[in-house]
Amino acid sequence: MGNYSDFETDFVQRTLALIDQYNEMIEVLGKPFREQYNYTLTLNCLPGLIVLPKERALSFLPADRLTRQLKAEMGLHESQLPGPEMNLRELIHKMRNSVAHFCVR
Repeated sequence: MGNYSDFETDFVQRTLALIDQYNEMIEVLGKPFREQYNYTLTLNCLPGLIVLPKERALSFLPADRLTRQLKAEMGLHESQLPGPEMNLRELIHKMRNSVAHFCVR
């Protein structure tokens, strides 16, 4: 596992790497869908991807408006996210509350 040199950044990067490792393992082992735990992994990783950055690095989260262009730059071409009336920092805050209080569907 190793030590963290920059906890916030390293933790997020390692969480993303964990998801990649899982996806590679599923592919290599040829696991059928019923034996995959994608949603469980996602729910377990969300605190590291949403809660930690909001709590420990809020000032680094951009306050850019959620325009169509920004969503496209993030790879969200078919998004149901709010529009430009909300900014990215507000969205992360709302997502953090949902994850932290387990208000997910």
